[in-house]
Amino acid sequence: MFRYFYILLLATVMTACFDAKFIADGMSNLGTMDDMKLAFYKERSPEQAFLAVPGMIAMLDGFIASSPENAVLLAKGAEMNCSQALLLLESEHPEWAILQYSKGLRLGLRSLAVTNPSLARALKDGDEKLVGELAKGVEMEQLEPLLWTGICWGGLANLDKSAENISAAGLIEALVTRSIELNDKIFFGAGYLLLGMRHSVIPPSLGCHTEAGRKFF
Repeated sequence: MFRYFYILLLATVMTACFDAKFIADGMSNLGTMDDMKLAFYKERSPEQAFLAVPGMIAMLDGFIASSPENAVLLAKGAEMNCSQALLLLESEHPEWAILQYSKGLRLGLRSLAVTNPSLARALKDGDEKLVGELAKGVEMEQLEPLLWTGICWGGLANLDKSAENISAAGLIEALVTRSIELNDKIFFGAGYLLLGMRHSVIPPSLGCHTEAGRKFF
């Protein structure tokens, strides 16, 4: 009797998990996340956006927990955490911004691990030459994981100038440069802004140049 009870319990749990994953995948496939994101970007009140975005991120976290290998949801999570840090937190809440950039970077890397495992491994290994070669082969359908991994990492490095983040400058530039080649207008040309800032504040000894920064701006 107990054996049948456990079988029934297991079936119930599996069904619930399947339903949750089905709903989460459906949210990404229907473009609902894009509509929510657009509403956030169009919000005219900074105060309203500041209050609203944590709830949006928490909901995304729930969908990702239900479908942890959904590359679209992971990339959207990276974007929303990065957008919160960049647009709402950097100037007045830098420590909070660092947390959100870090979280966005983790989600971006997870999205790349699904869409481009070789590139994700090269990034993890810090192999700058291989990352540059693999990034050049990224196609349009992988643009968002590529862009948001680079933007999150770059934003993090601008605030948290640890040796690890500064040494990642070449990796970040390879990701963002390829995203610009694919679509230089995505997220209001954020790729140019990031590269311009990096070349303006990081010394030539680490591979950056002020004149190049001016050109990106």
